[in-house]
Amino acid sequence: MINKSSKFLIVDYGNWLSSDIFHFLNANSLHVKYSINIQYNFLFRLIRLFFTIFGRRNHFHDFRRLLEFFLLDILSIFQIIFYRPNTFFFLKDQILLSVFLAKILRIKTVCIFGNRHIRYDYHIKSSFRKIYIGLEDLQISLSDLIICESSFVKKSIKHKNVLVIHSFEFFSCINSVEKLRSNNDVKNILFVDGDARKGREFVIPIIPHLPNNFKMTVINGVGYDKFKDLIHLPLMSKPLFLNLLDSFDLVIIPTWSDGGPRLFFESLARSIPVIISSNSACPDLFSIPIVFPVPLSSNSLLRSIRELPPIAINTKIFSKKSLVDIIRTQQLNFLNSIQ
Repeated sequence: MINKSSKFLIVDYGNWLSSDIFHFLNANSLHVKYSINIQYNFLFRLIRLFFTIFGRRNHFHDFRRLLEFFLLDILSIFQIIFYRPNTFFFLKDQILLSVFLAKILRIKTVCIFGNRHIRYDYHIKSSFRKIYIGLEDLQISLSDLIICESSFVKKSIKHKNVLVIHSFEFFSCINSVEKLRSNNDVKNILFVDGDARKGREFVIPIIPHLPNNFKMTVINGVGYDKFKDLIHLPLMSKPLFLNLLDSFDLVIIPTWSDGGPRLFFESLARSIPVIISSNSACPDLFSIPIVFPVPLSSNSLLRSIRELPPIAINTKIFSKKSLVDIIRTQQLNFLNSIQ
Protein backbone atom coordinates (compact mmCIF):
# COMPACT_ATOMS: atom_id res chain seq x y z
CA MET A 1 0.00 0.00 0.00
CA ILE A 2 1.09 3.53 -0.75
CA ASN A 3 2.00 5.80 2.14
CA LYS A 4 -0.97 8.13 2.72
CA SER A 5 1.32 10.77 4.26
CA SER A 6 3.27 11.16 1.01
CA LYS A 7 2.89 14.53 -0.69
CA PHE A 8 2.60 14.99 -4.46
CA LEU A 9 3.09 18.13 -6.53
CA ILE A 10 1.78 18.37 -10.11
CA VAL A 11 2.86 21.25 -12.33
CA ASP A 12 0.20 21.83 -14.99
CA TYR A 13 0.58 23.90 -18.13
CA GLY A 14 -3.03 23.23 -19.03
CA ASN A 15 -2.73 19.60 -20.13
CA TRP A 16 -5.66 17.21 -19.57
CA LEU A 17 -3.39 14.30 -18.63
CA SER A 18 -1.92 16.04 -15.58
CA SER A 19 -5.43 17.07 -14.56
CA ASP A 20 -6.52 13.42 -14.73
CA ILE A 21 -3.55 12.37 -12.57
CA PHE A 22 -4.52 14.97 -9.97
CA HIS A 23 -8.12 13.72 -9.80
CA PHE A 24 -6.93 10.10 -9.69
CA LEU A 25 -4.59 10.76 -6.75
CA ASN A 26 -7.29 12.73 -4.97
CA ALA A 27 -9.77 9.89 -5.47
CA ASN A 28 -7.26 7.58 -3.77
CA SER A 29 -7.16 9.91 -0.73
CA LEU A 30 -3.59 11.03 -1.33
CA HIS A 31 -2.16 14.40 -0.37
CA VAL A 32 -1.68 16.18 -3.71
CA LYS A 33 -1.12 19.82 -4.61
CA TYR A 34 -2.17 20.90 -8.08
CA SER A 35 0.06 23.76 -9.19
CA ILE A 36 -0.96 26.63 -11.47
CA ASN A 37 -3.17 25.94 -14.45
CA ILE A 38 -2.11 28.26 -17.24
CA GLN A 39 -5.65 28.70 -18.52
CA TYR A 40 -6.63 30.54 -15.35
CA ASN A 41 -3.44 32.25 -14.18
CA PHE A 42 -3.63 36.03 -14.68
CA LEU A 43 0.07 36.53 -15.50
CA PHE A 44 0.09 33.87 -18.20
CA ARG A 45 -3.14 35.16 -19.69
CA LEU A 46 -1.60 38.62 -20.03
CA ILE A 47 1.41 37.13 -21.85
CA ARG A 48 -0.86 35.23 -24.21
CA LEU A 49 -2.93 38.34 -24.89
CA PHE A 50 0.23 40.35 -25.73
CA PHE A 51 1.53 37.75 -28.18
CA THR A 52 -1.93 37.25 -29.70
CA ILE A 53 -2.00 40.96 -30.57
CA PHE A 54 1.64 41.57 -31.53
CA GLY A 55 3.14 38.21 -32.48
CA ARG A 56 1.40 35.95 -34.97
CA ARG A 57 4.41 34.32 -36.63
CA ASN A 58 5.76 30.91 -35.63
CA HIS A 59 8.91 32.21 -33.93
CA PHE A 60 6.84 34.64 -31.82
CA HIS A 61 4.58 31.75 -30.81
CA ASP A 62 7.62 29.70 -29.79
CA PHE A 63 9.14 32.61 -27.88
CA ARG A 64 5.86 33.03 -26.00
CA ARG A 65 5.87 29.34 -25.05
CA LEU A 66 9.48 29.47 -23.86
CA LEU A 67 8.72 32.57 -21.78
CA GLU A 68 5.71 30.85 -20.24
CA PHE A 69 7.80 27.77 -19.49
CA PHE A 70 10.49 29.86 -17.80
CA LEU A 71 7.92 31.57 -15.56
CA LEU A 72 6.31 28.22 -14.83
CA ASP A 73 9.74 26.91 -13.86
CA ILE A 74 10.36 29.78 -11.41
CA LEU A 75 6.94 29.36 -9.81
CA SER A 76 7.51 25.59 -9.57
CA ILE A 77 10.75 26.19 -7.67
CA PHE A 78 8.83 28.13 -5.01
CA GLN A 79 6.23 25.37 -4.86
CA ILE A 80 8.93 22.74 -4.28
CA ILE A 81 10.70 24.81 -1.58
CA PHE A 82 7.58 25.58 0.44
CA TYR A 83 5.49 22.45 -0.18
CA ARG A 84 8.37 19.91 -0.06
CA PRO A 85 6.63 17.06 -1.93
CA ASN A 86 7.81 13.47 -1.95
CA THR A 87 7.00 13.16 -5.66
CA PHE A 88 7.11 15.86 -8.34
CA PHE A 89 5.07 15.46 -11.55
CA PHE A 90 5.81 17.63 -14.57
CA LEU A 91 4.94 17.66 -18.27
CA LYS A 92 7.51 17.03 -21.00
CA ASP A 93 9.32 19.92 -22.80
CA GLN A 94 8.14 22.54 -20.28
CA ILE A 95 10.34 23.00 -17.21
CA LEU A 96 13.90 22.17 -16.24
CA LEU A 97 15.33 24.25 -13.37
CA SER A 98 12.72 22.97 -10.90
CA VAL A 99 13.50 19.39 -11.98
CA PHE A 100 17.18 19.97 -11.12
CA LEU A 101 16.10 21.32 -7.71
CA ALA A 102 13.88 18.28 -7.11
CA LYS A 103 16.83 15.97 -7.84
CA ILE A 104 19.08 17.93 -5.46
CA LEU A 105 16.44 17.62 -2.71
CA ARG A 106 16.03 13.88 -3.52
CA ILE A 107 12.41 14.28 -4.54
CA LYS A 108 11.12 11.59 -6.89
CA THR A 109 10.61 13.06 -10.38
CA VAL A 110 7.90 11.82 -12.73
CA CYS A 111 7.75 13.09 -16.32
CA ILE A 112 4.37 12.97 -18.07
CA PHE A 113 4.55 12.32 -21.81
CA GLY A 114 1.28 13.19 -23.50
CA ASN A 115 2.61 12.33 -26.94
CA ARG A 116 5.76 11.15 -28.71
CA HIS A 117 9.24 12.51 -28.11
CA ILE A 118 9.49 15.60 -30.31
CA ARG A 119 12.62 14.12 -31.92
CA TYR A 120 10.41 11.49 -33.58
CA ASP A 121 7.26 13.55 -34.17
CA TYR A 122 7.76 15.34 -37.48
CA HIS A 123 4.32 16.93 -37.42
CA ILE A 124 5.53 19.35 -34.73
CA LYS A 125 6.27 22.67 -36.45
CA SER A 126 8.66 24.83 -34.45
CA SER A 127 11.30 27.47 -35.03
CA PHE A 128 13.11 26.24 -31.90
CA ARG A 129 12.80 22.49 -32.47
CA LYS A 130 16.37 21.78 -31.28
CA ILE A 131 15.68 23.61 -28.02
CA TYR A 132 12.62 21.44 -27.32
CA ILE A 133 14.55 18.27 -28.24
CA GLY A 134 17.36 19.22 -25.84
CA LEU A 135 14.84 20.08 -23.12
CA GLU A 136 13.07 16.74 -23.47
CA ASP A 137 16.37 14.80 -23.50
CA LEU A 138 17.45 16.48 -20.25
CA GLN A 139 14.06 15.89 -18.65
CA ILE A 140 14.21 12.20 -19.57
CA SER A 141 17.67 11.81 -18.08
CA LEU A 142 16.58 13.53 -14.84
CA SER A 143 13.34 11.57 -14.41
CA ASP A 144 12.94 8.61 -12.06
CA LEU A 145 9.76 7.53 -13.84
CA ILE A 146 8.09 8.41 -17.14
CA ILE A 147 4.37 8.02 -17.77
CA CYS A 148 2.96 7.72 -21.28
CA GLU A 149 -0.31 6.61 -22.87
CA SER A 150 0.82 3.80 -25.17
CA SER A 151 3.63 1.51 -26.32
CA PHE A 152 3.75 3.64 -29.49
CA VAL A 153 4.99 6.55 -27.35
CA LYS A 154 7.10 4.32 -25.10
CA LYS A 155 9.28 3.09 -27.97
CA SER A 156 10.39 6.69 -28.69
CA ILE A 157 11.56 7.21 -25.07
CA LYS A 158 15.01 5.94 -24.09
CA HIS A 159 14.58 5.36 -20.38
CA LYS A 160 14.69 2.24 -18.19
CA ASN A 161 11.52 3.05 -16.25
CA VAL A 162 8.60 3.92 -18.56
CA LEU A 163 5.05 3.13 -17.46
CA VAL A 164 2.17 2.86 -19.95
CA ILE A 165 -1.18 4.00 -18.59
CA HIS A 166 -4.00 4.45 -21.10
CA SER A 167 -6.17 6.54 -18.81
CA PHE A 168 -6.63 7.70 -15.22
CA GLU A 169 -10.40 7.92 -15.56
CA PHE A 170 -12.85 5.53 -13.93
CA PHE A 171 -14.62 4.13 -16.99
CA SER A 172 -16.47 1.48 -14.98
CA CYS A 173 -19.08 4.05 -13.92
CA ILE A 174 -20.30 4.58 -17.52
CA ASN A 175 -23.82 3.33 -18.28
CA SER A 176 -24.27 -0.03 -19.97
CA VAL A 177 -24.22 -0.03 -23.76
CA GLU A 178 -27.86 -1.12 -24.15
CA LYS A 179 -29.00 2.30 -22.94
CA LEU A 180 -26.65 4.37 -25.08
CA ARG A 181 -27.61 3.89 -28.74
CA SER A 182 -30.75 2.68 -30.43
CA ASN A 183 -30.48 0.11 -33.22
CA ASN A 184 -31.40 1.72 -36.56
CA ASP A 185 -30.36 1.52 -40.19
CA VAL A 186 -28.48 4.83 -40.17
CA LYS A 187 -24.92 4.55 -38.84
CA ASN A 188 -23.43 7.72 -37.41
CA ILE A 189 -19.67 8.12 -37.89
CA LEU A 190 -17.50 10.57 -35.94
CA PHE A 191 -14.16 12.08 -36.94
CA VAL A 192 -12.49 14.62 -34.64
CA ASP A 193 -10.11 16.85 -36.61
CA GLY A 194 -7.34 18.97 -35.14
CA ASP A 195 -3.71 19.45 -36.07
CA ALA A 196 -1.82 17.90 -39.02
CA ARG A 197 -1.46 14.56 -37.24
CA LYS A 198 -5.16 13.65 -37.21
CA GLY A 199 -5.30 12.42 -40.84
CA ARG A 200 -7.92 14.64 -42.45
CA GLU A 201 -6.25 13.98 -45.84
CA PHE A 202 -7.53 10.39 -45.57
CA VAL A 203 -11.03 11.39 -44.46
CA ILE A 204 -11.99 14.17 -46.90
CA PRO A 205 -11.65 11.99 -50.07
CA ILE A 206 -13.94 9.25 -48.71
CA ILE A 207 -16.87 11.47 -47.66
CA PRO A 208 -18.62 11.47 -51.09
CA HIS A 209 -18.22 7.67 -51.33
CA LEU A 210 -19.67 6.62 -47.99
CA PRO A 211 -22.55 4.11 -48.12
CA ASN A 212 -25.99 5.74 -48.06
CA ASN A 213 -26.77 4.48 -44.57
CA PHE A 214 -23.66 6.13 -43.06
CA LYS A 215 -23.83 9.72 -41.85
CA MET A 216 -20.58 11.55 -41.08
CA THR A 217 -20.03 14.14 -38.32
CA VAL A 218 -16.76 16.08 -38.12
CA ILE A 219 -15.72 18.14 -35.10
CA ASN A 220 -13.24 20.97 -35.71
CA GLY A 221 -11.03 21.29 -38.80
CA VAL A 222 -11.37 23.02 -42.17
CA GLY A 223 -12.29 21.97 -45.72
CA TYR A 224 -15.64 20.34 -44.97
CA ASP A 225 -18.09 23.11 -45.97
CA LYS A 226 -18.48 21.75 -49.53
CA PHE A 227 -20.13 18.55 -48.28
CA LYS A 228 -23.87 19.18 -47.89
CA ASP A 229 -24.78 15.96 -46.07
CA LEU A 230 -21.95 16.23 -43.55
CA ILE A 231 -22.48 17.63 -40.05
CA HIS A 232 -19.61 19.96 -39.11
CA LEU A 233 -19.42 21.01 -35.45
CA PRO A 234 -17.03 23.29 -33.55
CA LEU A 235 -14.97 22.28 -30.52
CA MET A 236 -17.05 21.97 -27.37
CA SER A 237 -16.73 21.37 -23.64
CA LYS A 238 -15.85 17.87 -22.48
CA PRO A 239 -19.24 17.11 -20.81
CA LEU A 240 -21.08 18.23 -23.95
CA PHE A 241 -18.75 16.20 -26.16
CA LEU A 242 -19.14 13.01 -24.09
CA ASN A 243 -22.93 13.32 -24.23
CA LEU A 244 -22.67 13.69 -28.01
CA LEU A 245 -20.22 10.78 -28.29
CA ASP A 246 -22.84 8.40 -26.91
CA SER A 247 -24.93 8.91 -30.08
CA PHE A 248 -22.32 7.53 -32.52
CA ASP A 249 -22.03 4.01 -33.93
CA LEU A 250 -18.46 4.29 -35.19
CA VAL A 251 -15.40 6.49 -34.57
CA ILE A 252 -12.58 6.80 -37.14
CA ILE A 253 -9.04 7.84 -36.09
CA PRO A 254 -6.63 7.64 -39.09
CA THR A 255 -3.90 9.40 -37.12
CA TRP A 256 -0.30 9.88 -38.19
CA SER A 257 0.93 10.06 -34.61
CA ASP A 258 -0.95 10.06 -31.32
CA GLY A 259 -0.24 9.06 -27.76
CA GLY A 260 -3.71 7.58 -27.33
CA PRO A 261 -5.54 9.47 -28.49
CA ARG A 262 -7.95 10.13 -25.67
CA LEU A 263 -10.90 9.78 -28.03
CA PHE A 264 -9.85 6.15 -28.58
CA PHE A 265 -10.22 5.25 -24.89
CA GLU A 266 -13.40 7.31 -24.44
CA SER A 267 -15.02 5.53 -27.40
CA LEU A 268 -14.06 2.03 -26.23
CA ALA A 269 -15.32 2.88 -22.74
CA ARG A 270 -18.71 3.53 -24.34
CA SER A 271 -18.52 0.33 -26.40
CA ILE A 272 -18.28 2.27 -29.67
CA PRO A 273 -16.29 0.50 -32.42
CA VAL A 274 -13.16 2.34 -33.54
CA ILE A 275 -11.30 2.19 -36.87
CA ILE A 276 -7.81 3.47 -36.07
CA SER A 277 -4.27 3.50 -37.45
CA SER A 278 -1.44 1.70 -35.65
CA ASN A 279 0.37 5.00 -34.92
CA SER A 280 -1.44 5.17 -31.60
CA ALA A 281 -2.44 2.98 -28.64
CA CYS A 282 -4.17 0.65 -31.11
CA PRO A 283 -1.47 -2.11 -30.95
CA ASP A 284 -1.88 -2.25 -27.16
CA LEU A 285 -5.58 -3.05 -27.52
CA PHE A 286 -5.70 -5.39 -30.53
CA SER A 287 -7.35 -8.01 -28.34
CA ILE A 288 -10.48 -5.89 -27.90
CA PRO A 289 -13.03 -7.05 -30.53
CA ILE A 290 -14.33 -3.57 -31.44
CA VAL A 291 -10.86 -2.23 -32.36
CA PHE A 292 -10.25 -2.32 -36.12
CA PRO A 293 -6.71 -1.38 -37.27
CA VAL A 294 -6.43 0.38 -40.63
CA PRO A 295 -3.44 1.31 -42.86
CA LEU A 296 -2.95 5.02 -43.57
CA SER A 297 -4.78 5.42 -46.88
CA SER A 298 -8.20 6.66 -47.97
CA ASN A 299 -8.99 3.42 -49.83
CA SER A 300 -8.20 1.30 -46.76
CA LEU A 301 -10.27 3.56 -44.53
CA LEU A 302 -13.29 3.45 -46.87
CA ARG A 303 -12.97 -0.33 -47.22
CA SER A 304 -12.87 -0.75 -43.43
CA ILE A 305 -16.04 1.32 -43.04
CA ARG A 306 -17.89 -0.58 -45.79
CA GLU A 307 -16.81 -3.98 -44.48
CA LEU A 308 -17.40 -3.27 -40.80
CA PRO A 309 -19.15 -6.40 -39.48
CA PRO A 310 -22.30 -6.31 -37.33
CA ILE A 311 -21.29 -6.30 -33.68
CA ALA A 312 -23.38 -8.11 -31.10
CA ILE A 313 -24.31 -6.29 -27.92
CA ASN A 314 -22.48 -8.93 -25.83
CA THR A 315 -19.31 -8.28 -27.81
CA LYS A 316 -19.56 -4.56 -27.05
CA ILE A 317 -20.09 -5.22 -23.34
CA PHE A 318 -17.14 -7.65 -23.28
CA SER A 319 -14.97 -5.04 -25.06
CA LYS A 320 -15.74 -2.39 -22.48
CA LYS A 321 -15.03 -4.79 -19.60
CA SER A 322 -11.69 -5.74 -21.20
CA LEU A 323 -10.66 -2.08 -21.42
CA VAL A 324 -11.66 -1.40 -17.82
CA ASP A 325 -9.68 -4.43 -16.59
CA ILE A 326 -6.57 -3.36 -18.54
CA ILE A 327 -6.72 0.20 -17.24
CA ARG A 328 -7.35 -0.89 -13.63
CA THR A 329 -4.21 -3.04 -13.75
CA GLN A 330 -2.20 -0.12 -15.18
CA GLN A 331 -3.51 2.22 -12.48
CA LEU A 332 -2.49 -0.22 -9.73
CA ASN A 333 0.99 -0.46 -11.26
CA PHE A 334 1.16 3.32 -11.24
CA LEU A 335 0.27 3.57 -7.54
CA ASN A 336 2.95 1.01 -6.73
CA SER A 337 5.52 2.87 -8.84
CA ILE A 338 5.14 6.24 -7.10
CA GLN A 339 5.70 4.93 -3.57
